[in-house]
Amino acid sequence: MLPPTGDVDVLHWIDEETRVHRARLERHPRIAALLAAAVTPGEYLDVLARALGFCAPLELALSRAPRFGLSPTRAPLIARDLIALGLPAPALGGLPICSGLPLLSAPGRTLGGRFVLESYPVGVGAALRHLARTIGVTPAHGGAFFTAADARPRWRHLGHDARAFVARGGSLDDVIDGAVEGYDALQTWLDA
Repeated sequence: MLPPTGDVDVLHWIDEETRVHRARLERHPRIAALLAAAVTPGEYLDVLARALGFCAPLELALSRAPRFGLSPTRAPLIARDLIALGLPAPALGGLPICSGLPLLSAPGRTLGGRFVLESYPVGVGAALRHLARTIGVTPAHGGAFFTAADARPRWRHLGHDARAFVARGGSLDDVIDGAVEGYDALQTWLDA
C-alpha cells in the first residue's frame, strides 16, 4: 500500500516502487557488458539494436494512446547512433522488434509505459563516460541515446501528467503496475 500522495511527487513513488526492476536491468548481462573493461563495439551495437527494437514499438504504441501519449523521440536517436557507428540505414528495417510490449490499455498503464521509456537506458552517466574511454562513443558519435537533449522537459511533462492523473482520482497503483509490466517486458526482450 502506497502512502497518500497529496503533495508528494508521484514520480518519486513510481521510482521507489520500481527500483528493484531497474536494478535487475542494470545487472542484465547485455547492459553490464557496457561497463566491462573489455567492452567491444559489437556489444554496444547489440545493446543499441535491442534498445531500438524495444523503444520504437513502445513509442509507436504510446503515440496512439488516447491519453498521456507522446511522440517518438528516443527511437530516432538510437537509429542515428546505429548509423553513426556504421550500420547501414537500410539495415535498420531488418533489426528485430519486440512484440511483447506492456499493455497500454488504460491511462495509468500508459503513464507507466512512459516512465519506463524515460528511465531507459539505466546507468546513463557512468556508461557513457566508460564507452567514451573504451570505444570512443560520445554524444556526437553513437551516444545520442544516452544524452537526449529533451530529457528534462520530458520528465517534467511526465511528472505533470502523472500528478494530474492521480489528482483526478486515477490510481497510482495502475501507473506503477504499468511501469513494472514495462520493465518486465524490457527484461524479457533483453533476454531474447
